[in-house]
Amino acid sequence: MSAVLFTGAGFSYNWGGWLADDVFEYLLGDLSLIPSIRNQLWQDKSVGGNYETTIQALRDRARAGDDGDYKTMNSMLAGMFSIMNQAFSRQGFQFNHTSDISYQITTFMQRFDYIFTLNQDTLLERHYLTEGFGITSQRRWNGYCIPGVEPSNPAGSRNFDLQRVNRSDFRFAPQTQPYVKLHGSSNWITETGYLLISGGNKEADINEVPLLAWYAEQFRRVITNASARVMIIGYGFGDEHINRMFVEAAKAGARFFIVNPMGTSMLFTPIAPGTSGLNLSEHMAQQTIGASRRGLSSTFSTDSVEFIKLNRFLSTN
Repeated sequence: MSAVLFTGAGFSYNWGGWLADDVFEYLLGDLSLIPSIRNQLWQDKSVGGNYETTIQALRDRARAGDDGDYKTMNSMLAGMFSIMNQAFSRQGFQFNHTSDISYQITTFMQRFDYIFTLNQDTLLERHYLTEGFGITSQRRWNGYCIPGVEPSNPAGSRNFDLQRVNRSDFRFAPQTQPYVKLHGSSNWITETGYLLISGGNKEADINEVPLLAWYAEQFRRVITNASARVMIIGYGFGDEHINRMFVEAAKAGARFFIVNPMGTSMLFTPIAPGTSGLNLSEHMAQQTIGASRRGLSSTFSTDSVEFIKLNRFLSTN
């Protein structure tokens, strides 16, 4: 069995991270917001879009030669992530402070063979990857690996400082737990700036970045397997390229567990218009063998019944 943890924005929400509506409302109050971007944000919101819809519209204009608003929007997003990341650094990670480490979320996460995430914040870098990783995982992992990135200032680097993206040498180091950020990260830099994939045409943008294209292929390879067990935490099923890979994985026999306030209802909700006719419930429902509608702060604190449910997913064949 290959155990895979896949997280979306709803994962970081358990520690106070922002969801799409929160980001929209943050941007409305940003001091750098100019009328043209404000108008676009509201226009997209009025037809069911979100801030990523606006990013795509501004990117399209930038490719046509008008890149001023797009650069301003990216700067605002970088500032937003900076605020969120700083807030994460001032709080703890564990929900249950018992001395029994088997009930801690850190111990639970280290049971996975891979961690793939769409999140671009540095919550896990600031906590999971740096606090006690060696102690709780000493029987399995020698550490973690984030393929294809390295500290921009190795001499004085910490894990949440800026990371430089390599052009090659993409691999999973032996005896380490892979941590893969499929859409880039708010602390990753390239020759052209921060590597943050947002908007409505993510797959095309991903394919332009060798590291992210390799990440996507590794994700597909890992989950498209009958032995794969994929726990999906906090993902809203709004990205077409991810949904297509989940459908492909389901057809290959992978099993799923969904952690979301809507539980398995997520598979029956028209959440991603324009997904080329994908029917998630048709393909994923029979392969979904459990779900949890409760927050992680409850499951890993006082809700021992729900804790057993999540563990059962990783313990059965």
